[in-house]
Amino acid sequence: MGEYGSTATGDAALHTAGFTLPAAPIAQPLYESLAVLLLVPILLSVAAWNGFPIIFYDTGAYMLQGLGHVFVAERSPIYSTFLNVTGGAVSLWLVALAQCTITAFVMTQFARALRPQMSLWILLAIGAVLCLATGLPWYAAQIEPDCFVAIVPLTLYLLAFHDQDLGGPRKPLLFAAAAIAIACHPSHIPLASGLLAAIAALRFAPRRFVEANGLPRPRVMLGVASLCVAIVAIFAANYAFTRHVFFSRSGMIFLEARIMEDGLIKPVLDADCAGVHYDICPYKDHLPARADTWLWMVNQSPFKKLGGFEKRGREASLLVHESLTRYPLENAIVALEDGLLQFFWFQTATGSCRRNGCSTASSRSPSRSRSAPTTTPISRRARSPLCRSTSCMCRWRSWGLGRSI
Repeated sequence: MGEYGSTATGDAALHTAGFTLPAAPIAQPLYESLAVLLLVPILLSVAAWNGFPIIFYDTGAYMLQGLGHVFVAERSPIYSTFLNVTGGAVSLWLVALAQCTITAFVMTQFARALRPQMSLWILLAIGAVLCLATGLPWYAAQIEPDCFVAIVPLTLYLLAFHDQDLGGPRKPLLFAAAAIAIACHPSHIPLASGLLAAIAALRFAPRRFVEANGLPRPRVMLGVASLCVAIVAIFAANYAFTRHVFFSRSGMIFLEARIMEDGLIKPVLDADCAGVHYDICPYKDHLPARADTWLWMVNQSPFKKLGGFEKRGREASLLVHESLTRYPLENAIVALEDGLLQFFWFQTATGSCRRNGCSTASSRSPSRSRSAPTTTPISRRARSPLCRSTSCMCRWRSWGLGRSI
């Protein structure tokens, strides 16, 4: 690696117009702590501008599950529990504060591990640039598990490659952050598994190959342990809500919807419906073109009539298995295409301007019917959406909390 951190951010003080800032290397515990403390308001900046933590359609379902203790099959029980534990019943600001604190801590540990002599001021400047140029503050303060996606690779990297630098409480805190981040959404399990597989491959690679290429020998056990803790936590949370042992009741349903949008469920139905009775067969010629429409738009989809998330899992699993078995290459190609397109189509925030003002539905979001506005903890008289020029963002002003559920 280059020496940017040691030359631009070393012991020399930073000179600005009129006064000199202390060097403040984050390797020192005082400045390390200040980095976390000062990064938090930077990460909260968008929520502060918004007047309320960023919410999405799914937020209401997470609140219903976590605060109302009602099992929602399509939502993570771990993140719902996280809302409850971090004070969501009192205010969603406490949840946003907890998420931003975790994010700030991981950012600081990442910078400290790679550039221990980096100045506190440089790290804060990097945080400010990230908040201006990326979606970081939108997700760190959003009441969704999305903010934990980036936490997964960062924490696993630190536990694997910088284990020896994590003295004091850093290692257990990063371990806890990794376990929470992995458990907060089912999709984080394969993400973490793939990363750990790559780390393990490097760990057990032939010595000659490692030495010839100057590669490090990462440690695997802490990362694997955090993954195991996350998986156990998911099973435990599902059992606590339902008194049944299972990992997910909605994974195959979401996968069926994705494959349906890609056009690879219809050929299975066309071939089998004459001889195999699937509940979906009467609707096979009128399936929605979009996964969101299939899952959430009641007026345009038979999904609810076919049992919804509560009863559709078994048939969804059968159709997914048949599609993957018969069309493996086609599924692999469209999955790769979908993954690549996400890098270009993914939009920051949710909001779209219409002729008569601003609404909370975006071009990539499900319809309003998916989650009524009353599921959010914003009182009716406090809602005042304001449209922000070309960004078409809705600014929800709220100076008090209404009912949570």
